[in-house]
Amino acid sequence: NSHFSIPVAEERLDCESRQLDRKITKAAECAVQAGVSGSGFALFRKIAVYFDHYKELAGAVWAEMLRVFDETDIRSDPDLPGSLKQKFDNYMSIPAQRTRSSMVAVSLMGHAMPKETFDSVFEETRTKYHAEIELRCRRAAGKNQAMQISIGELNMGDNYTASQVGALGPQAHAHNMSFHQVSAHQLGQIDMRTLAVELAALRHEMGQAATEPEQAITIGQIAAAEIAAKRGDLSSVVCQLKSAGKWAFDVATKIGVNVASEAIKKSMGLPIP
Repeated sequence: NSHFSIPVAEERLDCESRQLDRKITKAAECAVQAGVSGSGFALFRKIAVYFDHYKELAGAVWAEMLRVFDETDIRSDPDLPGSLKQKFDNYMSIPAQRTRSSMVAVSLMGHAMPKETFDSVFEETRTKYHAEIELRCRRAAGKNQAMQISIGELNMGDNYTASQVGALGPQAHAHNMSFHQVSAHQLGQIDMRTLAVELAALRHEMGQAATEPEQAITIGQIAAAEIAAKRGDLSSVVCQLKSAGKWAFDVATKIGVNVASEAIKKSMGLPIP
């Protein structure tokens, strides 16, 4: 973990302020061409550039961390998620400080500020990628455990294979048990573009309603499913949604994102009408 380095992201961070300046300049030029230079609309557009830039930068940093994670033999241990979260936060700290300072400066000039604040953007982005890190580390730990079990089977006197079991091995018994297994095929034909759009709406709504730490984890799972849907990766969508929980289903049903609610219900195997 001490050697976990992402040089491409570090290069991106080195020129991050120049990239932001170019985006702000372009937004200002568009405002001038539209004849709204100096207006509240132009100011809101400039603030949106700050927010969008921060989100894009966070996505680029995570993409590089994920690439290195997948290409490097990193041993999973209990401290790994915390270490990677800290590294992500360190990479994003300077851009966050710069954006926060700029927002304070704008507010001190007496300008009206948009409803969405940078603090909300910061927390939403941080929660999203912290949840991604947790999921990635759990997945790595699961692979390590599966490998250890596979190696251990070489020395077993009795070897058994089963997809779903209640008891396995000599003289094993199981009674009154039932199983439910969900695969990507059971979701049927889903429009992945519609699903991605609805999951984005669901994520936003859940972000507004969340009050508990556990709910933040669920929002991260919905965000991961949204990313997978944009890639067209149905198996990953199922993997993320099966742990989303009834709260995600209830919110999806409440706001009427029917494709998303159906996907959550089927992924979790919920006997919900």
